[in-house]
Parts: sequence; C-alpha cells; structure tokens
Amino acid sequence: MAKTVHVVGEKEKVAKNYSHFGEEGFSILNRADQSLDNSTRSKPQQAIMGNNVSAEVTESKLLEKMQVKFSTVDPVLARQLGGVFLFVIMKKQSLRYWTMDLNKVVVYPGEPEDDQEPNATITLNEDVLLQLALGKIEARSAVQAGKCSVTGDIMRVMKLEPYMKL
Repeated sequence: MAKTVHVVGEKEKVAKNYSHFGEEGFSILNRADQSLDNSTRSKPQQAIMGNNVSAEVTESKLLEKMQVKFSTVDPVLARQLGGVFLFVIMKKQSLRYWTMDLNKVVVYPGEPEDDQEPNATITLNEDVLLQLALGKIEARSAVQAGKCSVTGDIMRVMKLEPYMKL
C-alpha cells in the first residue's frame, strides 16, 4: 500500500516538512491544489476510469496498468538505463509515493525498498502523471512548463518516457 502523508495546517508547514523540494516544490503544491480542487474530473482521469469512479481508484488502476506494462518490458534494455526513480504524487491534501526500479524492472507503491537512494525524484500532481501515462504531454514539456519537478539525474528521467506511457 502506498504511504500517504496527510497535510494538516498551513501550506508553509508542508513546505518545511518537504523542504528538499524547495520553493519549486511549494509552487507545484499550490498549483496541484488549484487544479485538483476543480469539481470535474480531468479528461485523462475520465479516459482511464470513466466519470463515476473516485480518484483513489484512479491511482491504483494506473499503478496496475503500469505494473502490467512492466511485465512486458525488455529487462535487458531496462537494466541498461537502470536506476531507481521515486515519484512523489500530490493528491489534494496528501502525498503518495511510487517507485520505478529499472535495476529490478518493477514499479510498486511506496518508497524505494532496502533504504535505496533514488537516482532521481519526480514530484508532480496526479493529473500530470495521468497525462504522461496517456502520452498527452512529454516529460520534457512538463518539466519546462513547471508542471513537475525533478531532483537528481534529470537526463536519465528524460529517458523514462517509454516506461511511463501506457
């Protein structure tokens, strides 16, 4: 099960608790709050889940689809790129964590196992993750537009697109 951190109180407290994201992370959190507060579900969410399913199920369904995709990935090519990537997914008032481990060719909910340090951390809201998975936006465009933040090996992150698209 993915680790959830509930945000309680002022956003400054959240930014302090997650200061490793810096000002850019705080800015992304604000944009995520604004975009996820809309009363209607985004088109990427509708495409995956339909209109009547909760956002909580959307995330788990997306994770399931990514896990199925990873079962079809060429493990030799994945290990050539290699690396461990932590996705910090902002959902309204909580943070969720996913790990994509190309050394082991798996994707799973939660932070990296065995106290591994990720090669890169990608911070984004759920809508942007869905857009990336559906190929509606490219990773480079999302980073340049400030829709997601990358710390660590950004060049390796840019090579993740084939593993992200469903």
